[in-house]
Amino acid sequence: MQNHLPQPLKGMLKRILEPYRRDGLAHQIPLFFWQGYAKFKEQKVPGEPAPAVPTSALVDPAASFLAHLTTNLLPFWHAHSLDPTSGGYFTHLDRWGAVYDASAKYVTMQARLIYAFSAGHTLQPDRDYREVARHGVDFLTQFFWDTRHGGWRQSVRRDGQAISDLKALFDQAYVLFGLAEYYRLTREPAVLDYLTRTYQLLEKHAWDGDQGGYYESCHPDWSLHAGRKTICVQLDMLRAVLALDSLTGEAAYRRRVLQLADLISSQMIDPGHGCVLEIFHPDWRYAPVATRDQTQIGHNLKGAWLLLRVNALEPHAGYVQTATRMIEFCLDHGWDRIHGGFFQHVYRTGPLASPIKLWWPECEGLNALLNLYQLTGEERYWDFFQALAAFAFTHFVDPAGGEWFTSCQADGKPLDDHKGGTYKSAYHTVQTCLEVWQKLNGSLP
Repeated sequence: MQNHLPQPLKGMLKRILEPYRRDGLAHQIPLFFWQGYAKFKEQKVPGEPAPAVPTSALVDPAASFLAHLTTNLLPFWHAHSLDPTSGGYFTHLDRWGAVYDASAKYVTMQARLIYAFSAGHTLQPDRDYREVARHGVDFLTQFFWDTRHGGWRQSVRRDGQAISDLKALFDQAYVLFGLAEYYRLTREPAVLDYLTRTYQLLEKHAWDGDQGGYYESCHPDWSLHAGRKTICVQLDMLRAVLALDSLTGEAAYRRRVLQLADLISSQMIDPGHGCVLEIFHPDWRYAPVATRDQTQIGHNLKGAWLLLRVNALEPHAGYVQTATRMIEFCLDHGWDRIHGGFFQHVYRTGPLASPIKLWWPECEGLNALLNLYQLTGEERYWDFFQALAAFAFTHFVDPAGGEWFTSCQADGKPLDDHKGGTYKSAYHTVQTCLEVWQKLNGSLP
């Protein structure tokens, strides 16, 4: 909409189209515009709506998820991701696991594989997953750690030469989460030291001590790079700090978990529709221009199950209410009533923005629906969980090549058949299968 406009005009439009206050007409008028824009841009999926919840389902969900994890997902990454020459992992893998780009390695994807192989060892200790996880930790700590300023650089070349030293909070969060899972397995003091130092740097430089929340990114020296606040960063940091809390039991981590849960519930939810809002200014004014007032279904589903996980630690009716509203928004506006499965991009007011389906919202949806079903006992959520599992196993899982396709069309036809890339490696699929199996067998609260 603004791509070809002069910069002064872009600035004027942004001032008009973004709320410059958090309430009153100055807040509502831009949102009325975006509501009309969403109706004008709404996408339609051809076909006749099916029943709200299809009847197809997995016969034994617990066994199906465990088998998929141990015989498909982990073996795929074990067979194809290890870089025996330079260390670390390849993540740009095509449908059959062949490396299609070895030029760069990204810290988030390396950390996600460390998590996956560490988790794999707990399930199959007779395999060499612990050593494979160590293979990733060695490369991570040698080449991604900033020895001058601390923290983790964003990307390096295959041999470890730095490409980007940016300190993005998305990246820092996943390193915390990946190393936390490895530390859970090994209890190596050096790894705990990295976890502690990383968290302390984030608290010192990236947490807004006045208005709360983590900033989006910092320069290599930890000066502020992007001061906006995103739901993505808050959710990923919540996931990371939950892991630190479970590992150590330190009160500081539990306090931060609750602060993040409160911020998400109080500042980042659209009051009228119950969905998450994606991007904010530092003072928590909503910033819809960058997303065209869209919300990502995956972030709603992820936020919902994370709030339910926090509720399991510290019961709070507000967390359950917020999570339920988020899931209901996804079922009302993100669920494909013709083919099944979740879309990813919808507008804040509900209209569909894109019919493309991505692998990771389906994963987050499985976790969210199962958590809410087990909390409430409402069969409707179990039915949707079963229907989503059936869609994912039918259309995203690749029985021939292994792992999940990156994206599908609305009807489930693969659109991007790559199994890994700059933003995809063994995390969402492994985490979901592991945690769904744990929830179903009662080993995860």
